[in-house]
Amino acid sequence: MSQIDDSAHAIAQEHGTSPEAHRLLEEAAIRQSMANLRTFPFVAEREQKRSLVVLGCHFSIRKGELWVLDEAEGNFRPV
Repeated sequence: MSQIDDSAHAIAQEHGTSPEAHRLLEEAAIRQSMANLRTFPFVAEREQKRSLVVLGCHFSIRKGELWVLDEAEGNFRPV
C-alpha cells in the first residue's frame, strides 16, 4: 500500500466521502507530490541553496480561492 493509499483510507474512515474528505485527499496528494519532488537530488540541492522553492498549492474551484501550504504549521491557507 502506498503513502497516498494510507492517507485515503484514514481520511475515508474519518470523513467518509464528504466534500471535506475530497479536499483533504487532494491536500494529501499535494504533500506527497512535494515529497516525491524532493527525492530528486537536483531539487533537494537547489532547495538547500535557496535557489528553488517547492510550494504546495491547491485551487478550490468551488470557492474560487488559491490555498498555499504553510509547511511550518502543516496547514493550507488562502492567499
